[in-house]
Amino acid sequence: KTFSIMLAFAVVQKVPAPIKKSFRLLGQRQAPLSEEMKQEVYKENDLLASSLRTKMLLILMLSAFFVSFSIAVISCLLFRSATINDRIRSVDGLVAVVLNELNPARVDDYLKDGRDLKEYREVETKLYGIKHSSTEIKFLYVYKFSEAGCQVVFDLNSSDLAADKPGTFVEIDPGIMEYKDDLLAGRPVPPVVTNDEYGYLMTLYKPLYDSQGKCQCYAAVDFSMDSLTEYTQSFIAQLLILFAGCFIFIFVLGLWFVENNIIMPLNTMAYCAKNFSYDNATDREKNIAMIRGLKIQTGDEIENLYSALIRSAENIEKYLEHLQLAKVQVANMRVKVFAMDELAHKDSLTGIRNKTAYMGMVNKLDQEISEGSAEFCIVMVDVNFLKKVNDNYGHERGNEYLINACKLICSVFGLEHVYRIGGDEFVVVVTGDKVSLCGYFVKQFQMEMARKNSNALLEPWEKVSAAVGIAFYDPKVDTSADDVFKRADKEMYENKLAMKAQRTD
Repeated sequence: KTFSIMLAFAVVQKVPAPIKKSFRLLGQRQAPLSEEMKQEVYKENDLLASSLRTKMLLILMLSAFFVSFSIAVISCLLFRSATINDRIRSVDGLVAVVLNELNPARVDDYLKDGRDLKEYREVETKLYGIKHSSTEIKFLYVYKFSEAGCQVVFDLNSSDLAADKPGTFVEIDPGIMEYKDDLLAGRPVPPVVTNDEYGYLMTLYKPLYDSQGKCQCYAAVDFSMDSLTEYTQSFIAQLLILFAGCFIFIFVLGLWFVENNIIMPLNTMAYCAKNFSYDNATDREKNIAMIRGLKIQTGDEIENLYSALIRSAENIEKYLEHLQLAKVQVANMRVKVFAMDELAHKDSLTGIRNKTAYMGMVNKLDQEISEGSAEFCIVMVDVNFLKKVNDNYGHERGNEYLINACKLICSVFGLEHVYRIGGDEFVVVVTGDKVSLCGYFVKQFQMEMARKNSNALLEPWEKVSAAVGIAFYDPKVDTSADDVFKRADKEMYENKLAMKAQRTD
């Protein structure tokens, strides 16, 4: 690395000045500035209390760090998970080899006669061969489980412990006590990872069945996990080095990009706009020529802003001529703003009013409450089984399901009273003379919902299931519209629980 740096430094010293200058300008999205303008731009930027450059670099640094850290953590977790799964497969294969050496019909003989049997000694020799095949196999044994404990069928000596004799009863290891019932019943159990006085081990128990399918014993291998810790530490160290380099690269690249594509174009535009002279036509033309001379070509919103600045400067020359046109443009903008405001209060899926519109209604109701003229009712409707429809039939059917629910709600309560405030949540706000009919509307909605659900010809997404809660404004109890909403929401929740209790599917 040192040699490469020295070689690069020597090459740079031999590069001609024009080529160096072209490299310094590499990546700039505007014409080179004069030294006078450059000094003035940086001087004005230094006077700012909080520079955009500082903010952008802070955001860039935090983003790069967050991305690098997140990827590093995820990589470590995936590496550890993959390594553990690989160990599980290895241990499972070893236990399978152990089981292959055992005769389930002779387990009782093994327990009774032990090493007096020639066959027992032959199997034990093979098990020792399996144990010595890997330095990471710490213990290898065969147990028969009963209510009295673990009865030793085979137990091999290790460097730490002497083997128990065949037929000896030992206590069930605390690490597998939660699987005691499965072990007594002869069912398979998952691998167990423990870290105790015997070390950091992965233990896998595998049942041995006889010809009638009855479990005669369990073969077990305790596999050392110490190397996993070493692998993980080594992997983390390498990963940190890698992402430190990536972080520095991203930061330097981002610094270069921010300076050339954002900071410098904005500062030069601000300088030109601030020093724009309106004294006479000659000064204005000179200022417009200076703005045009920047030649900002970032290809994004900054270039749009630059183009707008040029147009604004040119329009200053003609502002009297275009005054009427500006008025028409302002009127058009007002129409667009009004249309955008309408769009902001409309739910994109169902077409009804959204949560923003509902919050406006809440403010209006709170105002009426403070004036003492409030009279309203809130109905909370929560659509059931949306996730089930999405999972079983797809999100397009889920959207149809929500639209069908919305249509039913609007047909009963009236489109002008219904708001969608969440994914599957609708609120109905009824005011004035119709408040007394809210209870009838709820019953009518439930009847229509039951009618649809009983129609066998309808698809699941054409039916509607929803929990409903209703609450009337009571001046003695409620101090805001939110109080009424909470009571309606509580009743809806109780209705949802009742509906779940009544399900038979």
